[in-house]
Amino acid sequence: MPYYKDKNNNIHFLDNEKFEQLLPSGCLKITDVEANAIQNPPLTLDQAKANKLTDLANYRYEKECGGTTVSGMEIKTDRESQAKISGAVALAIQTPTMTFNWKTKKGFVTLDKTQITAIGQAIGAFVQACYTNEMAHAKAIEALTTVAAIEAYDITTGWPG
Repeated sequence: MPYYKDKNNNIHFLDNEKFEQLLPSGCLKITDVEANAIQNPPLTLDQAKANKLTDLANYRYEKECGGTTVSGMEIKTDRESQAKISGAVALAIQTPTMTFNWKTKKGFVTLDKTQITAIGQAIGAFVQACYTNEMAHAKAIEALTTVAAIEAYDITTGWPG
């Protein structure tokens, strides 16, 4: 394919070389490989780190909001569920004799103050473990010194279940 680059390194393509007169003055014919290198420059170290850190934050969010098991109950951990659990714990502290009807993935359960507090503590620890693991990965990524090492780095290890 006939590619050309102008004085500003902009790429131009022609379906047919007989239209070369339509190109800006000073254009040089280049190979497909050269055109691809201009259109897709290699990542800088900072760009690679930024991309990997974005992937890491997204992965942590998926893990954090993906749910966990507490005392044999599968509990949702999306942001709305975290807020509801925190509210229930606060209410349990203020009203110790209150029971809570809670819906798990397997259906409804009735929980007392001790049980809802334990779930709240477990969810809080789970979320904290997600952030702690993200921080450890972020520090490891920041310490890497090549784009290849950053791209090869595995962000999927060490997450809480």
